[in-house]
Amino acid sequence: MMTCLTQGLTSFQAAAAGDVSAACLNLCGTRMASATGLGRGARTSPHTPEGMNCAAGLAAFGLGAETVVARLGLRSWQVVVGQSHYVLKVGSSGPASDGVLNEARCLRVCTDRVIDLSEGPSGAALLLRFVAGSPLSVETPAPAIAIYRELAELHFRGFVFCDLTPANVVLDGDQIDLIDWEYCCERGADLGALLRRPYSSGFTHPDLIWGRGSADTNIDLFALDRMIALGFVIRKALT
Repeated sequence: MMTCLTQGLTSFQAAAAGDVSAACLNLCGTRMASATGLGRGARTSPHTPEGMNCAAGLAAFGLGAETVVARLGLRSWQVVVGQSHYVLKVGSSGPASDGVLNEARCLRVCTDRVIDLSEGPSGAALLLRFVAGSPLSVETPAPAIAIYRELAELHFRGFVFCDLTPANVVLDGDQIDLIDWEYCCERGADLGALLRRPYSSGFTHPDLIWGRGSADTNIDLFALDRMIALGFVIRKALT
């Protein structure tokens, strides 16, 4: 299967230049309702840069438009190849591409989710293993200890997640996973020098918003405390 997922940079650049099928462009630009609860369908013109990025990202890994089953975010889609589910993320050149490349770099160190990455002058495309589940809500809160454990593993490996929000924590039964790693950075990194910094109202640490000081575990623990205060996470005694 890896052969069909690694067509390479030539296909990516050709698609970005417009050498893709109309069907692929049309599907990338039409409304797709998420079957996972992780995102909402949206409509865009097939000729916008976003539509072109979708088509180019598919072409980068030898995938056709028929593999797209749901839209998850502004630049991400759920795709299915055989019985396997993946997430396609794309970014045009500039900050969006930087986010995709940074996410791939951090995920490769901390997880086994990265399937393939394509990078070129037109941008970057990333193929990931799909994470099943639903984002946190006050109706389906997560136990704090489970998120503490996820963060402890991440911090032990030398990283700070930086964008811990209910939308970026996926719960599937007892399984907790963090998604959307584009703002992740190394512990000790100069916050003012980061190429991109998140702003999630009510959850982002003020030092991260203003680029003050260095990346520390307190950035993630601040966000977790806010999630507990708002009812997205509940404290449970260990049993």
